Amino acid sequence: METNKKQLRYVLYARKSSEGRERQVQSIDDQIKELKRLADIQGLKITKILKESKSAKAPYQRPVFTEMLKMLDEGKADAILCWHFNRLSRNTVDSGQIMWLLQNGIIQEIQTIDKKHTPDDNALLLSVEGGMANQYVRDLSKHVKRGMRSKVEKGWRPGVPPSGYKNDLINHTIVKDEKRFKLIQQCWKLMLTGNYSVAEILDKLNNEWSFTTLKRRNTGGRPLTQSGLYLIFKNKFYAGALTYNGEEYPGSHEPMISLDEYYRVQALLNRPTKKIRRKFNFPYSGLMECAECGCSIVAQRKTKLIKETNQLQNYDYYNCTRRKRGVDCSQRKTVRQEKLDEQVNSVLGKITIMPKFLNWALDVLDEEQELEVNNQFKKEQKLVRKLKDKELQLENLKKLLIRQVLDEDEYKKSKSELVEEILQLKSEINSLEKKSQDWLELTRETFDFATYARTRFSTGDCATKRKILVTLGKDHKLLNCQLDVNLYEWFQIIENKYPELEKEYQRLEPKEKQSTYAKTEALTSIYARWQPVGESNPRYQDENLAS
Repeated sequence: METNKKQLRYVLYARKSSEGRERQVQSIDDQIKELKRLADIQGLKITKILKESKSAKAPYQRPVFTEMLKMLDEGKADAILCWHFNRLSRNTVDSGQIMWLLQNGIIQEIQTIDKKHTPDDNALLLSVEGGMANQYVRDLSKHVKRGMRSKVEKGWRPGVPPSGYKNDLINHTIVKDEKRFKLIQQCWKLMLTGNYSVAEILDKLNNEWSFTTLKRRNTGGRPLTQSGLYLIFKNKFYAGALTYNGEEYPGSHEPMISLDEYYRVQALLNRPTKKIRRKFNFPYSGLMECAECGCSIVAQRKTKLIKETNQLQNYDYYNCTRRKRGVDCSQRKTVRQEKLDEQVNSVLGKITIMPKFLNWALDVLDEEQELEVNNQFKKEQKLVRKLKDKELQLENLKKLLIRQVLDEDEYKKSKSELVEEILQLKSEINSLEKKSQDWLELTRETFDFATYARTRFSTGDCATKRKILVTLGKDHKLLNCQLDVNLYEWFQIIENKYPELEKEYQRLEPKEKQSTYAKTEALTSIYARWQPVGESNPRYQDENLAS
């Protein structure tokens, strides 16, 4: 055993890249264990053990490494004990610093698990080791970027997906987070109504639905922030797209909303808003506009003393704000809420259908379900063929760029247009798939509303009345204290067709003892004339759904 070796004071430096985690060849604890064993065998004196979990690919990023060099420069230590030279450096700046200190004798020895470096060694050998460590990082960066690009082109987002999704670590894809997907989807639905602010949706999400973000090693497990919800509403990933290095790609994950719904939310987010503190809740405030000037109809509460009972009574009135500059509106009268209730109730009476007719109509709908699914399947196949054609065009576009037929700007412009078309087609396909699964349920919901909405309205609270008016239609007008309810098309058809059908139904109503077949046969003419209602299903206006 050499005498001078026993006199050297060694600093044991163990490092593990924070990016590498478990993928490192040896963990920090394993490195320390093996190096201590080597020190015992060779009789090395360890002055201090330093541990660090930082990447060495860039200089001046490791405070513990800097501390070690300072110890050596001040003479508090003489040598370094480490697992491999690449634990000390993976960049040319740190490598050059180590080699300079070694050549000048400030570092008298670098002992690794399998070799030793001294000031008298050939500088070329140590330069090769440092160069190999640096080249490893450069090659690794290229391989990672290439792998990322390949993954993105296949439609998978690198890294951590947004709330509502999670990584499938086995198949290296992105799947739905079953605990959070539907909650985030419900937030989008509330936003699409236009009746909720982001802050109100956040309150429901965190406080009513007890939402917490996905728990990870150092993050998550907490309620969503308002800025986080804004980021969700602005993220096109939820509509099936993904962005990488400033370029947009069609994703292979399951979208949460359609592309059209995404753009509608962007329009809602960009509209000018002014936060209003609501002292009272009014069922119709903000749902109507003046038919003369287009301003919003707002509500106010007045309290009057009733002389007969000597008690205070609250009355809610609605009126036009008349706030458009340069527009002289003559609508100055107010209308009581009770009058509006009567008018909404009258509209509901025109679309209300008999409960017994509802049950019989649904019996026929069950028979039509299989036919409807087949029709949707045919439409889906046409869209799939269009999608494959667009995807092929996207691949050919990349080949044109490689052959320099297109320049970078032309390529990006053409690619952006194709990606948008692909996203739209995927959105339509997903919409058709959803229709095939739940079209009958949605049609049942429409019939259910038409059957029981009037009853629910007469006994409902402020929120119920508001929801019913929103379900009936949008862009309702008020003129001379008369409410014009702008019904959705599917309710307009019920309003126009149902009264005559009900009369015929009552005339053709079979006896109670007749079979189900006889009942269905008796309703054939009614059903045939009722069927066009389905063409204006509340969610699928353009489809010929049997209703």
